[in-house]
Amino acid sequence: VVKPGLVALDHVARVAGSAGRPVFSFFTADEHALYANNDALPDGAALEREAIAAARRAGADFVISYGAFAVAES
Repeated sequence: VVKPGLVALDHVARVAGSAGRPVFSFFTADEHALYANNDALPDGAALEREAIAAARRAGADFVISYGAFAVAES
């Protein structure tokens, strides 16, 4: 499990390349709050969806996020 997820994508990539096990990227509540509670952002769910996609591109097999329900509903 790599935590925090968004700021440690380089660690996710490094672990995914060397570990023989599934890699989890854990997005903390603070990372979710950047998207959920910011009125200046036009679509927080779309930004969170992109952050999750970035973790998957980095090599995470699974992504744990407080924003999973918001992404699923959008």
